[in-house]
Amino acid sequence: MVFIFGGAYQGKTDFAKEAFSLAEGDIFSCSGTEIDFSRRCVDNIESFTLACTRAGIDPVEYFRVHRGEWEESILICRDMFCGVVPMGAETRAWRQDTGRLTQYLSREAESEPHFLRSGAAAEMRILLLRHGITAANEKHLYCGSTDLPLSPAGRAALRRQEMPAPGTRFITSGMRRCNETLEALFGTVPYEIEPDFREIDFGDFEMKSYEMLKDDPAYQAWLTGDNEKNVPPNGESGEHMTRRALAAFARVQEAGRDAVIVTHGGVIAAIMAHLFPEGKNRYEWQSPNGGGYVIEDGEYTPFSPR
Repeated sequence: MVFIFGGAYQGKTDFAKEAFSLAEGDIFSCSGTEIDFSRRCVDNIESFTLACTRAGIDPVEYFRVHRGEWEESILICRDMFCGVVPMGAETRAWRQDTGRLTQYLSREAESEPHFLRSGAAAEMRILLLRHGITAANEKHLYCGSTDLPLSPAGRAALRRQEMPAPGTRFITSGMRRCNETLEALFGTVPYEIEPDFREIDFGDFEMKSYEMLKDDPAYQAWLTGDNEKNVPPNGESGEHMTRRALAAFARVQEAGRDAVIVTHGGVIAAIMAHLFPEGKNRYEWQSPNGGGYVIEDGEYTPFSPR
């Protein structure tokens, strides 16, 4: 399966036609809760998710049930779920459903998703900021999908921290620790939620330490071999997390505006390893809590909490 996504009017359909020699009759344009997967290409998937949201249908489950029908397809979706959080309940639900489906399809694609962007992103200044300290950080626990708040010590450290100048956009992963970090540092400002900036899901290893897991054969199997491809039980591989994080970062770049992104250590490391292939692996790009990197003019500057 090939997955193509991007902003409105970015030429996604024209790109698919040219890249994969598609005729008009090869393309099915979604408008309801059913998809004709007999066509080579499925376009306007965001319209399908809207119909599903209104009908109470889980779009991800629909694609899972029909998996055998679209594994060789070209799928196109508009990026509409990264933006200021909508006020209307239906629009919020639609964006969340589209986000979940986009994450699923990004993981299932044969290669990294094709994200169509404009050329306006070259002169941006982006701050990648890791959230403040949580109880899991203090206890050295694996914490990815668990939605923890900042610890009292974490809040205090952020209030004392001197930050680089903020960008014009504020974006978080939507996790509580990231939202609270943003508020502690910048006050009550409008911000966007990008769920693809969430930390890796550690599955059955969530909220457990090395000492708690060291005798678990499943844990030892996860630690050995290819650390990027290994998947913790009921969790997510580093490769999958990297793919969705890079897709989300590309969407930020496409907008061409300075940005502050409050996210997680694994996500920041994955983005930095991709942008600056200096012989470091993902683990060597780890940032301290409250620290991160400023990216500007093709260069980066690390910073740490003071």
